[in-house]
Amino acid sequence: MTSRTSSDVLHQMVRPEPHEDQNQNFSGSGLLSLSEAPPPDGLCLTCAQVKTFVDPVTNCVRYHTPRGRFLHVPPAGPRSDWDGDIGAPWWADHRYQVGLLSAKTRRIRVVNTLMLQEQPLQVCSEETLEEILQRYLRYNSHARSYTWKHDGEVLDMSRTLSDNHVPDHDQDLEELGLDPDLYTPAILLYFNDDLTEQ
Repeated sequence: MTSRTSSDVLHQMVRPEPHEDQNQNFSGSGLLSLSEAPPPDGLCLTCAQVKTFVDPVTNCVRYHTPRGRFLHVPPAGPRSDWDGDIGAPWWADHRYQVGLLSAKTRRIRVVNTLMLQEQPLQVCSEETLEEILQRYLRYNSHARSYTWKHDGEVLDMSRTLSDNHVPDHDQDLEELGLDPDLYTPAILLYFNDDLTEQ
């Protein structure tokens, strides 16, 4: 298991998932960035729980909150003004779950070869090209009228970037000390001459 630093958290994205009571036609195309509001210290993003430790003085398991307590974290010792009957804490309450944490985000460039327009996008590695297309529709409402290609090959819209053999060189570039923005894979859009009605 690899350890994660706070800078790793800043580059993670959340892919929203619909709840049972929400519209089942949810496209899953929106992304929520954690960089603008990082989680409180002590919150483990992989297990959605607050980190714990054994207090060396009391020998009791306590929540690890180096910057102080936050909502639903009990005090260190017994107190008469603390009501421990709070039900599920907010981090375990599924009503507040907005999505799943992506394993890795990727930067791509979507290039419209007809109009010679380029749009950089940051996407989740788990997103299919169809979900990426849903987000790209804000830049080109006729994006469905284009054939999506990479390296001369037509891309399968039901598969992810890695399933379509679109390379991810971020780790190689990082090991070489180069900026990952220097090489961003390009998805080329070729017009099919059949405008879709939106």
